[in-house]
Amino acid sequence: MKTLHLFEAGKLAVTTVLLFTFFAWSCEKEDRDPSLQSILPTVNAGPDKVITLPEAMVLLTGSVSDSDGTVKAQHWTLVSGPNAPTLRNADSVTLSVSNLIEGAYIFRLTAVDDEALGNSDDVSVIVNPVLTDPTAAKVVKITYSAIDYQTMTYDEEGKIVTYYTQWQFVQNDPSMIKKITYRFHYNEAGQVKQLTTDEAGYPVNYYYKNGVLEKTEELNYKNEVEVRRYYTFEGSRLKEERWETNIAAGDIEKYTIRFDYDTKGNVIRESTFKSAKSGNGEEIHNITEYSDFDDKKNPDNTLMRFPYLPEVKIHMNNPGKKVFKSANGTVISTEVYTYQYGVNGYPSQKKRKIYANGASPELIGVYSYN
Repeated sequence: MKTLHLFEAGKLAVTTVLLFTFFAWSCEKEDRDPSLQSILPTVNAGPDKVITLPEAMVLLTGSVSDSDGTVKAQHWTLVSGPNAPTLRNADSVTLSVSNLIEGAYIFRLTAVDDEALGNSDDVSVIVNPVLTDPTAAKVVKITYSAIDYQTMTYDEEGKIVTYYTQWQFVQNDPSMIKKITYRFHYNEAGQVKQLTTDEAGYPVNYYYKNGVLEKTEELNYKNEVEVRRYYTFEGSRLKEERWETNIAAGDIEKYTIRFDYDTKGNVIRESTFKSAKSGNGEEIHNITEYSDFDDKKNPDNTLMRFPYLPEVKIHMNNPGKKVFKSANGTVISTEVYTYQYGVNGYPSQKKRKIYANGASPELIGVYSYN
């Protein structure tokens, strides 16, 4: 430290200069030594996102931390965009955004630490318009035989209205034919609100939250809820389906199905869990695996699950194999599929062979499109 001597000055002047010199040195040291400074919280809003309509929801997962203290609060805000979408869980690091429209959005994650210091980071979301496909087609009939077939009808907007299925359910007796007609009813937003059947009459009701399917309820002949299913989505992909069965009987069983996808959007694994017998947690119940996908378009998505979810795509392409396994991984059955394709890029024929304690006869379905 340099000391400045003032000639012909009193002790007060010397002391004042020394204190000033020490203060300046201290500030200089603080500028040089980060350990003596307060550090801003670290904020990362996560990677940029790109989605395509009709997908209109996205999850933004950020992270916040503070190396010299704690983060006291974090909050998401919309910086810019073509509309004001719905923001959920804005005070957590994971933001759910719904009701997006075509255009570019910027969202900001801000964090404040225990010293009231703030920092922020931005993330962009690009929403592309609906893709138009000149070869898009709707399957109107799948024929297995003269008495075994399925038919579908659609409205002017291409939404499925009826699904009819009939099949011979007593071997060697073609007079024993089961017939069911399912009818889809829509709300003002164009989403399925109810599924009814002409023959059995047991309806399924669909419920939405913020425009996203939340649950379905299947009713029995007494109009009581027999089965309730809750759905969790990641964008347009179905990620989890939770079942509650035997509700009306009061003996509720609970199951959870989790879906894993490949990079093309095909479900490659459905893992079903059941509530553990101990009452704590869950245990694996069974596993379904799909593999050997082609690169063609899949026409079967609407009817792949019950209750039918017309807007959900389980498979973008067509699987070549389906393997059903028990909880311990033992293979219970294997289904092998082979296809012929039409000029529209969809299967014109699908052959299925089931292997379970031997091979079953080959089942051939012929597809007709509108």
